[in-house]
Amino acid sequence: MRAAELILRESKTRLEEWSRLKGDDYQLVLAGHSMGAAVATLVGILLRERRGTSKFLSTPLCFAFACPPVVSRNLAIACEPWVLSFVYDLDCVPRMSVTSLMTLIGEFHPVDDDSEFSTKESVLLYPGGRIIHITSDSPARKGLMPPEDCTKILVSPRMIESHLIGNYMEKLCELAHSASSQHRDVPFSTAHSFQALKDMIQRVGINEASGSPT
Repeated sequence: MRAAELILRESKTRLEEWSRLKGDDYQLVLAGHSMGAAVATLVGILLRERRGTSKFLSTPLCFAFACPPVVSRNLAIACEPWVLSFVYDLDCVPRMSVTSLMTLIGEFHPVDDDSEFSTKESVLLYPGGRIIHITSDSPARKGLMPPEDCTKILVSPRMIESHLIGNYMEKLCELAHSASSQHRDVPFSTAHSFQALKDMIQRVGINEASGSPT
């Protein structure tokens, strides 16, 4: 939260100036991977809370890749209209909270309620917004992921490798390519562009994601 507050404080003036120049033709896009995804989500939440104090602050759109659990269940739901959180395969980070870590430890070493590893007083946290799960299949598949699936760490040899941003971008490009009516190739390098990222997400058809991978 401190990082989000700092970013917002240092960028507020620039955002207001940019919004004055662009007028209504202005959409702030926040994006990040891992801890950066958490910060991007929190910056978006702060912006939406405070936009009433400045008519120039834009309503943000956020793309969060491998976002760790940082918000409550209610806040995660409230973020659904404007935050898309992506989870690739068995990535452990979106599933890694204090509660899930303590639960994992308890599976190997049973603990009582008075133990420092007890989850009795812990609060469940989740990635923000709608969670889109992307599989490691070839071709990749996507589907809405229930937030509850992010409350348990899945131990696997792939749990660390799945966290790499290259895997996320590669599979997103693959999905965008398969969803394109023109079957236009989407080279990996284009993922470094925000506009290309938005285009790819639209082509993947995230808004049409169902409860099971498609």
